[in-house]
Amino acid sequence: MMRTILVDDEPLAMERFCLISRNIEQVEIVGKFEESGRALEFAAREPIDLAVLDIEMPEMGGIKLGEKLKEINSGIVLIFITGYEQYALKAFGIHAAAYLLKPYNLEEVQYAIQTAELLSKRKRHDVFIQTFGMFDVFVDGEPVFFKSFKAKELLALLVDAKGSTVTSGFAISMLWEDKPFDENSQSLYYKAAKSLETTLKEWEIDNILVKTRYERCANRKEFRCDYYQLLEGKEGAVRHFRGEYMSQYTWAEETLAGIFKYIDYLNK
Repeated sequence: MMRTILVDDEPLAMERFCLISRNIEQVEIVGKFEESGRALEFAAREPIDLAVLDIEMPEMGGIKLGEKLKEINSGIVLIFITGYEQYALKAFGIHAAAYLLKPYNLEEVQYAIQTAELLSKRKRHDVFIQTFGMFDVFVDGEPVFFKSFKAKELLALLVDAKGSTVTSGFAISMLWEDKPFDENSQSLYYKAAKSLETTLKEWEIDNILVKTRYERCANRKEFRCDYYQLLEGKEGAVRHFRGEYMSQYTWAEETLAGIFKYIDYLNK
């Protein structure tokens, strides 16, 4: 099922799409927005698979909005809805899955959703994040190589936070604990963050990261992780723990102590 947002400055138009698509099982509508800015704020916080966008809107047109959504998460699939044919070339120029002309019908929506689902599945990779022992990331079984040690450590910190948001200030205090919070440390942080984003995009897995200007978090729905499997009580997860957790990072020792306590509790 694809987590879907609708963006249209006409509420009735969104309700019509909801009505037509209510029996299409691949669609889970998680947000409806009349303003593009609110849609972008939501996309920065929440995982989204599909965005259904009106082309002509006063605040920001659908094409520009689609471009910005892809900057947040390149894996988002786009469907455009409009009453005008002349925007089709621009829509497909940013790799839209479909272009629906008003008034559209159920058959047209079903075809658009099927196309979007195929594109969404094609772009997904199996991502496994290893935290027991050394911290490492694997995409379809292949290890990810990071150009920056601090970029990798930043991702580790986000994974350790279990989906909670991490501010730039907190990240700096953990990754550069010997440095004051100043322009220099902030510059180091943003370089590491940019390097991380570049690496994730190169491996086509930037959907595992959700970000705003000042906060970032790991998108838990987009990867598997041995630590999370342990907390979720997955069968066999305890056996994979050998007494080490992200052993290359000293700040991970607090979580390690918590894991020991958790396993002791399970064994009682």
